[in-house]
Amino acid sequence: MKIAKLLPTSARSLKEINELIIEEIEKNSTLKIRRENVSLSYGKISLISQNTYDLIFCPNLLDGEFSLLSLLSPLIIRDSSFFNSSNTKEPIGFQLRGRSLLIGSPLLQDLITVSGAETIIRTDEEVRAIYPLPFRDEAFDNVVISEVMDYDLVREAFRVTKTGGKGYTIVPFHIDPVDALKTLSIKYRIINAKAIKHFWIIEGVKSQSKRV
Repeated sequence: MKIAKLLPTSARSLKEINELIIEEIEKNSTLKIRRENVSLSYGKISLISQNTYDLIFCPNLLDGEFSLLSLLSPLIIRDSSFFNSSNTKEPIGFQLRGRSLLIGSPLLQDLITVSGAETIIRTDEEVRAIYPLPFRDEAFDNVVISEVMDYDLVREAFRVTKTGGKGYTIVPFHIDPVDALKTLSIKYRIINAKAIKHFWIIEGVKSQSKRV
């Protein structure tokens, strides 16, 4: 049995997670536990997704982050309660033109979606993969990162966005929009920010002069 623990317990998003503890329980004649500590200082989802787990313990992260983690484990405990991916949120009614990809919470409809919420996706296609994204470079006109705060995914989103295409991040009101803006801006040039239905939507564009 393989168990993952994400720390610190005070974290409110993946961006604030800095340690992964992996415990593997071997049932032989004697109970043996192997423990590995992984620093997440230089990567979050890229390191976490290198394994699958029987159980993940984590703090009260964003719903989109739980949705992605549910691709790695059938059981997730958040703040001493089970995460239920069937708890849906009302779509925010934000329309996009062109071929679009959504990563995280299914807050937008009719997009190709990377998510663990199999039963509630209302999209053209669902992709059960996290990192790296299973798409060629510049495959999408728009990429939406929904309720996920992670530099790794911003870099992957940028890679699969067409030059001149848009990148968006959506976060709930309790997340500082400046923090969300800074996360998206490591790759995209920010052009707009607005509030819709208790969510901040930060919009960026993939310019001709690519950031590295």
